[in-house]
Amino acid sequence: MNREKAERYLKTGLFGSALTLTGDLLIGAAKFPDGAGMIEGYFAAALAMPEWRPVLGGLIGFAGICLEFPALMTIAPLIRENMPGSSRFYQLAMHVYLAFGGGAVHLSCGVLM
Repeated sequence: MNREKAERYLKTGLFGSALTLTGDLLIGAAKFPDGAGMIEGYFAAALAMPEWRPVLGGLIGFAGICLEFPALMTIAPLIRENMPGSSRFYQLAMHVYLAFGGGAVHLSCGVLM
């Protein structure tokens, strides 16, 4: 992998991480009512939240995680030079992150909220 391609992937990953943060904030940023505990505050915030916020936040977060993936895989060749076994484990972990982080977490948050 040449330097220009790696830089492009890393810039795409930074943009994807900003999208993921935006999606997470759309889903989870809510003001709790005064005197509410943790669980009661989350339920009250979820009931008061408009329907478009968790759905849009889930979709934006899913797209952000998909854009983060090439940048995360750019790190694997750097690890491979010194630790080949760790590089394979890292690649497997990043594929699991792509599967569960994007699809299982963000989209289900949009549906469940």
